Amino acid sequence: MDLLRVGQWVFVLLLPTLAIGAAIYLPRAARALWRTLRPDPPSTPTSPPIEQLAATLHRLLRQHHALRHSPDVALRARRLHGVEAAISDCALAAAAALGVQAPAAAGPTGLRPAALSRLLRDLAAAGLVLPRGVDLVDGDRGV
Repeated sequence: MDLLRVGQWVFVLLLPTLAIGAAIYLPRAARALWRTLRPDPPSTPTSPPIEQLAATLHRLLRQHHALRHSPDVALRARRLHGVEAAISDCALAAAAALGVQAPAAAGPTGLRPAALSRLLRDLAAAGLVLPRGVDLVDGDRGV
């Protein structure tokens, strides 16, 4: 057996391994090459539109006002904390969208009521229309 014959045998023995390797790695290489050559798609905004944030804030502020003045005391505190945390998240997103300086959120419970009321007044001063007659906006809440 000469060297050419040995090379042919090695090629025949390695051919299935090479075929499987090509089937696995060529699509990955083609995808990587495609990602590097094509331009990035235009970025989409990550936050919801300000109209949607305003509508959500309206709904949450009215729900907060209704909870504060409801006669049912048993579940009111827990629900009030949840609604205030949701208002904090929504107000912080609206502040970021409007460019209003906002305090950092204090953990999962959101902002304290005084800071939240201040932020809502700053948002109203920046042009966001908020409902009148609710505690957090008008500042009737005793802090």
